[in-house]
Amino acid sequence: VSPSGQRHGTTERSSVPLGSPSARDSTVPIRGQLLERPRMPSSSLRAVLPALLCAAHVSVASTLPPVGATYERTLSLPVIGSQTLSLTILDSTRAAIRLDGALTLNEFLSYWGGDGEDALEFALSSQTISLLRRLGVALSGAEYIEDADQAWVTISPPLIPPIRIRLDRILGGLGRMTSA
Repeated sequence: VSPSGQRHGTTERSSVPLGSPSARDSTVPIRGQLLERPRMPSSSLRAVLPALLCAAHVSVASTLPPVGATYERTLSLPVIGSQTLSLTILDSTRAAIRLDGALTLNEFLSYWGGDGEDALEFALSSQTISLLRRLGVALSGAEYIEDADQAWVTISPPLIPPIRIRLDRILGGLGRMTSA
């Protein structure tokens, strides 16, 4: 029992609605001791939160693909035939995505390191999203594997599980990179 009369590791129930100022300022049990939550004005929290999120994002960022690299894969698909998907890294935040074949697209996208060792996050243009929706698919993930110098994209078609597609790095117009 603490000097205030409460038992360690418990809090008294109250009729204070969750999310109200008095509920946020209440005591919190931590390993058998009652501690008071720090009181920070909500305006201060709003000012600090973006910086904290940015710091957390940078600390878990994955390795990014090298600027100037192009990754490509040609697929033979039922009904539509041959389709080439190409991704060119323009700078540390922008890339160009291109589809050649039955479907054509030449658009820019923004990307950044994701949560995980190889994960990349991205933002597609409304035109790219619209084209993918017409086909009933979504571009649901991306990765860059530094050791293999490969980009991977995950598409999610309807009715079947997501499909991962490996994009191999190409050298200009000279052909695919090979390991020595």
